[in-house]
Amino acid sequence: MLRVRSLLRTGLLVGLLLAAGVSLAADREGVDLSGRTLMGYVEKIVLLPEGLTLKARLDTGANTASLHADNIEEFERDGEHWVRFDFDHGGRDAVQIEAPIERRVRIARHSGKDQRRAVVNLPFCLNGQRHHAQFSLIDRDELTYPALLGRRFLRDVAVVDPAARYLTQPECPSTEPPAERADEDAAP
Repeated sequence: MLRVRSLLRTGLLVGLLLAAGVSLAADREGVDLSGRTLMGYVEKIVLLPEGLTLKARLDTGANTASLHADNIEEFERDGEHWVRFDFDHGGRDAVQIEAPIERRVRIARHSGKDQRRAVVNLPFCLNGQRHHAQFSLIDRDELTYPALLGRRFLRDVAVVDPAARYLTQPECPSTEPPAERADEDAAP
């Protein structure tokens, strides 16, 4: 029994020291958490201008955001490459969305076969603020959440608590212009 208590105390002490070390490391590296909001691993967003409320997984392991899309069709408009797709939001009638293609991204799949996807810049609301993010389009029917927000979007906006969900509200201000995002990195 004495040995178990000693091991528990040692483990607790090591855990506290590691936590303090992580905190000190963040201070040394100049990590500024101000301006970021604590969010859960799942939050609700409002896709604009359609006004659709949907669940989004906040995934720090993914680089690019992704959005569920059916019937993806590329076309040309005024000399630019565009995409048209259907977004089915929870079994209701599908909404058709059109947007210019910003870029293409190569996604490494667990199956070993890489995939190329069109990426579009779409506005949405999260935590009472309007944002833009680049979303790669993919059929997410087999996945739990229709949207995923990756590191490119999250890095200046959120600190993610992997044990929490729905820490923010998806409301969208009607008069505030969309926040400008540094979400347009050139690298996939």
